[in-house]
Amino acid sequence: GTSAVGDDVPARCLPELLGDRGYDSVYFTSSVQTFERRPEVVKQMGYKEFYPVETMSKEGFQKANYFGYEDDIMLEPSKTWLEDNGDEPFVATYETITPHHQYLAPDKRYGREDFAEDDTLNRYLNSVRYVDFFVKNLIDQYKEQGLYKDTVFVIYGDHGEAFGEHGRSQHDNVIWEEGMRIPLMIVDPQRPDGERIQKPVTQLDVLPTVTDLLGYRMTGGEYPGYSFSDVPEGRTVMFSCWYENKCLASLRGDEKYVYHYGNQPDEFYDLSRDPLERDNRAGEMPPEELKKRRETLLEWRARADAAYRLP
Repeated sequence: GTSAVGDDVPARCLPELLGDRGYDSVYFTSSVQTFERRPEVVKQMGYKEFYPVETMSKEGFQKANYFGYEDDIMLEPSKTWLEDNGDEPFVATYETITPHHQYLAPDKRYGREDFAEDDTLNRYLNSVRYVDFFVKNLIDQYKEQGLYKDTVFVIYGDHGEAFGEHGRSQHDNVIWEEGMRIPLMIVDPQRPDGERIQKPVTQLDVLPTVTDLLGYRMTGGEYPGYSFSDVPEGRTVMFSCWYENKCLASLRGDEKYVYHYGNQPDEFYDLSRDPLERDNRAGEMPPEELKKRRETLLEWRARADAAYRLP
């Protein structure tokens, strides 16, 4: 959970690792700093500077939700920081929070579109649309500063969002694809030929991918992720719900297993033919196969708890 991350991070994160190589680092967020203990988390990750929305001018900007403002509020502080620090290597992170509940979908700057009849879903989709504009504006800023060609951009979400597809909303306990599948794109102007990675990857793969692109090799330990260029065949990735003992899932190829700690039946899906996870095939699986997948998940969760020193 966030409380543990604020107190202790069981591995050295990208800002700290690159800091050893002379990189500066900064973290911008359009949310209030009290959200999910952000100052402690950012410090533990190794960032040298932190700018929450309290440090930014709110004039002309709309609220995005109950804890933050529309993401364009970060553009001016970013411009100032890049003007002062952009001549040397750096890591800059921009946390966009506009699509977060309650999806106010700021409309003065870019208007709104009609994506769905349901008002909540429509506001969410417009909030996601808003982030597209922010990303464009940010990349344009790097171009204007002359930094674009020498910057690797990593654009990704932290989770999806559910609107009742499997009886749950938002994301904390949404272990199905609407919650687990995220946008993830790496833009490296030095490598203009794009490639789509077909193997399952996770956010754990961002760090080794970036260090790989920068030409660094990690030593002195093992990291649980892989560079996108070196994802092994037959890899199994695992997931957990936010709350303890609520749900776990594993994905190997197109085979997905979901475990609910006995509170509801196990689930098994073939995503190649059932991407919306509507046809639970767990009843057709050999019981010993389900047991093996369940035990593997519980062992993984125990290792994760131990790494974060959770009781």
